[in-house]
Amino acid sequence: MPDGLAVRPRMKAKLVAAIAMFWLAATAGAARAEDLYYDSSFGPMEIHFYDGGSLHGRYQRTGGGQRPGRLVGGVSAGGIVGGYWLQADSDHPCSHPRQGTKAWGHFTILNAWGTNPNAAPAPLGVWGYCDEIPNRSWDLQQRKPPNSR
Repeated sequence: MPDGLAVRPRMKAKLVAAIAMFWLAATAGAARAEDLYYDSSFGPMEIHFYDGGSLHGRYQRTGGGQRPGRLVGGVSAGGIVGGYWLQADSDHPCSHPRQGTKAWGHFTILNAWGTNPNAAPAPLGVWGYCDEIPNRSWDLQQRKPPNSR
């Protein structure tokens, strides 16, 4: 993933707290969430959820070189989406592999289903390389699912 914009310190503290809540929240027995489709700063993205709160997704970078990526993780009881992004290669390879690649890191999406800007803020995505705390912006604009009217 390319370098993103740094997140403001106050927002970073909120995101760190949200990430901690995500990892501590139990996802066992969680209902299946509605799938997500975004136009993102890394190209089209889709995230599919499964019973128990797990997720699998993908994105396709459309600018600055093609680097398709995968997303694995879950959704917390509080609706925070997070986990790992994984790619075949990276400008910042990790010292140890995860799921067969050294190109990976953490991601978090707050307010993932926020479709009404008057009722709630827009989705906020952040990511980071390897084991660093996610602190790079991931611009997300919700879009309709493929083949929908």
